[in-house]
Amino acid sequence: MTISEALRHQMYERFVETSGTEVGDALMEHLPPTGWADVATKADVAALRVATKQDIHVLGTELRNEMSGLGADLRGEISDLRGEMAELRGDMRAGFAELRGEIAKVSGELHRSVASQTRVVIAAMFGMMATSIGGVVSVAALAH
Repeated sequence: MTISEALRHQMYERFVETSGTEVGDALMEHLPPTGWADVATKADVAALRVATKQDIHVLGTELRNEMSGLGADLRGEISDLRGEMAELRGDMRAGFAELRGEIAKVSGELHRSVASQTRVVIAAMFGMMATSIGGVVSVAALAH
């Protein structure tokens, strides 16, 4: 028999009439609000415990699998980055080698240009010295 809220109220009023408010209140506190069918038993709690453990186990397994997959993805990404970095190092080495070659080429051209200009300056100085000596010799010959 299911006890409705109206029947509970009638029972309460009857207990209050016969035994007083204190006894009626105490009795109502010990009755379930909607009947014993809604009260959990030890077996219900045990079954819930087993179901909860199973849920936790399943979630733990799923989490471990997900983390394993993320770890594999991360290792793959790291491997890709290492490959890209190696490729960039190779490109940089090639670029530096090309730059060294260009510097050597420019340095050689600069060296040749400075050497050529030095020869021109020295030749000009010898020419000026010869002219000066010729002038001094001419003046000395006139003076004698």
